[in-house]
Amino acid sequence: MLQAERDKIQSDDLMTRAGVEMSSLDRSLSRLEQENLELRQRVQTLQTQLSQTDNDHTRRSVAPTDVTNAQIKIKKTLKMYKNVEKMKKNVS
Repeated sequence: MLQAERDKIQSDDLMTRAGVEMSSLDRSLSRLEQENLELRQRVQTLQTQLSQTDNDHTRRSVAPTDVTNAQIKIKKTLKMYKNVEKMKKNVS
């Protein structure tokens, strides 16, 4: 075999291997891009859930509880009672 033929065979072999590797790299890149997209979507979903959870927590922390509401009603009732008592004294 001539040197030129051997060089041509080696060159063809290298080109074939490079094509196979390039194809494999393209598939890997496509899988990674798809995985990246899915992860970005998951992060967005988790950020939305976290924001909603924070909002819910804030609303619960700020909203008066039943005990607090009862305390407010009692204070208002006592104040009204005291005002009625003052008015009774002023009338008598």
